[in-house]
Amino acid sequence: MAAEDNLSHELFFEAHRGLKEKNPDPNYGLGMHFTASENVAKRFAARGHWEHATIIHAKIPVSSVETDTKVLGKRGFAGFMGQDPLNEKEIPVKEGASVFVTGKTNLRLSPSSLESERRVRKRTYNPPREMKA
Repeated sequence: MAAEDNLSHELFFEAHRGLKEKNPDPNYGLGMHFTASENVAKRFAARGHWEHATIIHAKIPVSSVETDTKVLGKRGFAGFMGQDPLNEKEIPVKEGASVFVTGKTNLRLSPSSLESERRVRKRTYNPPREMKA
């Protein structure tokens, strides 16, 4: 039985995370800063002049969402307590909590085009892959 089957009674958030790497380091985890907006994740992934960037698409169980304001403050989450000045629609995830990756989009700078243009390759996973935040 897949881990997601054990959570079938739980609600999930659809969320995205923009990373500057092509593939996230499995020893580190995906991190806590997810967003409900795919455009915000793309903005974070594509910022700077990186050759590769990735957008992780995931289902986050409600039980994996961090709600402890002390932990949120220590981990640099600026949008708790109803404040989200940059409209990031951030979903904070507990350290080491399970997220179910439904796909990823790789962004790569086109060698023959302007720096702002990126090639896009989207891959989906069915069933989703369980990873740690």
